[in-house]
Amino acid sequence: MAEIVPADPIDDHIGIRSNYEHGETSSSAAYTSTATAEPFFQPLAITNGGSGEYVPGPFDSERLPSVFASEIQRFLRVANIIGKEEPRVAYLCRFHAFEISHNLDKSSSGRGVRQFKTALLQRLEQDEHVTIRKRKEKSDTRELKRVYHAYRDYFMRHDKAFDLEQSHREKLINARNIASVLFEVLKTVSNAAGPRAFTDGNAIPKKSEFNILPLDQGGIQHAIMQQSEIKAAIAVMRNVRGLPPAQDFKKNGGFVDLFDFLQHCFGFQEGNVANQREHLILLLANMHTRQTHNQTSVLKVSNSLTSVYSISFSFF
Repeated sequence: MAEIVPADPIDDHIGIRSNYEHGETSSSAAYTSTATAEPFFQPLAITNGGSGEYVPGPFDSERLPSVFASEIQRFLRVANIIGKEEPRVAYLCRFHAFEISHNLDKSSSGRGVRQFKTALLQRLEQDEHVTIRKRKEKSDTRELKRVYHAYRDYFMRHDKAFDLEQSHREKLINARNIASVLFEVLKTVSNAAGPRAFTDGNAIPKKSEFNILPLDQGGIQHAIMQQSEIKAAIAVMRNVRGLPPAQDFKKNGGFVDLFDFLQHCFGFQEGNVANQREHLILLLANMHTRQTHNQTSVLKVSNSLTSVYSISFSFF
């Protein structure tokens, strides 16, 4: 778990706002001001021993189309705040803002909507692969949960303290506001990933018949299993003569093939064994096809593939 330290307040935005108060309203001045302005919230500095790698910069969160500014501004501001420490979560916040803006104006008919959506979409495409490499968890949902819990826990630890200085009180409010925004994004991402992951999981058994080699029971009827080279390679794999008896490994019944023996002997994972079994069968079949292109008998497969058979254990 990364160390969480309250960041010092940043007041640079006060001077920038004064430019607007004194009437500097040109487009170039406005763009410069809003691009460098600090957001209303301040981040918790989550230290991870920074490596100095590239971190995507902020995205303008102040100049927004009025049709949906109030709906998405908080997500863009939080993304700018946490972008340096948590680039993937910042990307997800901006993506959530883009989805909201698109749903509110799908035809991009509002003033400045098309330009804004184009700019934000280009930014998302630019940051997608960069930020996913910087992700600390295995999924976006877990990444969001980790950062959300960090801000939520910080707020809950200090919420009961009434003798905080003004700066600490502001940091506490900031943590609460950031946690609130992250919770909205997390809820949306979780709802989107849940049904899709459930659907994908249910689809696996339905697609098992499309495996390259259906070695399970009933797969013998598939056309590829009728190839003489495949039959010969499987016969080689199932030659378990000379191996220790299965009873020595407390296994009921005999070994199906060499990989069944290796799994029970060394404790290899079942999925890894299945993958290597299929890989070696295809390798044996391909070598036999090349070496016996003009021969019709498959009885010579054992002799022609002895060298491959002898190194079959190297896959583990």
